[in-house]
Amino acid sequence: MMSVKLITFLGNVRKTEQNPKGYQLTKYQFHDVEEPYETCFVADAIARKFAVDEVRVFVTKEAMANHLEDLQQALQDTNIPVYPVKIETPDDSDRYIWDIFNKITDEEIIKKHDSIVFDVTLSFRSIPILAFLSNIYLQKIRETELKAIVYGEFIPGTSPTYMRDLSVFARILDWTTAVSTFQQTGRVENLAALAKNLGGEPVEQFAKQLEAFSQELLAARPVGTTWAASKLPALLEQVKNDSRPESTPLGLLLDSIAETYQQFDLNRGPLATLDATYEEAKVKDIQFLKIQLDMIKWYIKKGLPIQATTLAREWLVSLADYYQDTAVNSFSYKERDKLSRYINNFIPPSNTPKIPDIQPSSRLKQHAQGIADVWDSIRNIRNDIAHCGYDRPKAKEAAKLQAHLDSLEEMLDQLLP
Repeated sequence: MMSVKLITFLGNVRKTEQNPKGYQLTKYQFHDVEEPYETCFVADAIARKFAVDEVRVFVTKEAMANHLEDLQQALQDTNIPVYPVKIETPDDSDRYIWDIFNKITDEEIIKKHDSIVFDVTLSFRSIPILAFLSNIYLQKIRETELKAIVYGEFIPGTSPTYMRDLSVFARILDWTTAVSTFQQTGRVENLAALAKNLGGEPVEQFAKQLEAFSQELLAARPVGTTWAASKLPALLEQVKNDSRPESTPLGLLLDSIAETYQQFDLNRGPLATLDATYEEAKVKDIQFLKIQLDMIKWYIKKGLPIQATTLAREWLVSLADYYQDTAVNSFSYKERDKLSRYINNFIPPSNTPKIPDIQPSSRLKQHAQGIADVWDSIRNIRNDIAHCGYDRPKAKEAAKLQAHLDSLEEMLDQLLP
């Protein structure tokens, strides 16, 4: 069962005759609560506001001796238990920082699926940042929910003290993770989900199309990729006009997103349908070959050998079709299979040349051997990958396969007209 826990900090404020509890009595005002909470302890106000199940208060031995009992008494009427978590007296060492981190992330303190309210009002030095980052870490490893990061803007002699929820800034790290995933792998699920959460039709349409582009790209479908890419520029321009503050993280990403899809945009304008894109690819055959080669390079850079070898093999067939100088439908499996068999004739051992299924053009004859040499190399790598390394002793280690892919890029570059 999910438990709502308040993680708070209590400093060792000196007690005086005028202020026997050390902490001053003040009114804590939340923006969505009409009446403020009047108390000496900000943790008291937060615990009541969020109706937490328990309070975990991080205290030094001095603070525990001077203030823990007072805090427990302040919350006595709520029946909310207050548990101390002992920490060392603050210093500037890394050991102190890791001690705090280890205790915040202790599974006995924060369990899987717990809902967490962090109070950083009284935390010391680097603790607010540490608490913030610890929470993000816990969200990933224990699937905790961040309910709020609360900060009380206490100014001595003024009342009320306004309470701010800073959890909105945790989204920045969510954006950071999503951007990193997109840049490293091309996957946009997290990025699109964050964009959709912003709301607004232009942003939602852009996020939806970005997902479609990513799906086509990662499925190694060059026609679908260029079709999806063609629709993104117009949608991106609409998103640029979004001036809402919460849209700022997305706005900062737009140039990076554009840089990714522009290299795969064949038409530099929206293509209405997938069929229309196939026709465009036939007309702009050399441009489309270059786009496919850019996709192969992108796969190699991102460490995606399956997509790289799969498309590289098909790219060689498309290159042979380009040199054939006919009106052959290069998207017909039957015609592409004929070209594949023709290329295979140039790969040894070939004791007796087979009768070709096509009448090769002079340009195809001129380039066939060069294509076949690369074809043989790609075929071996692709078969090794497709058979999952079960073809011993031919099977190679993954690192060696990647090395072959790195050299493949140069070989394909040399074949491009």
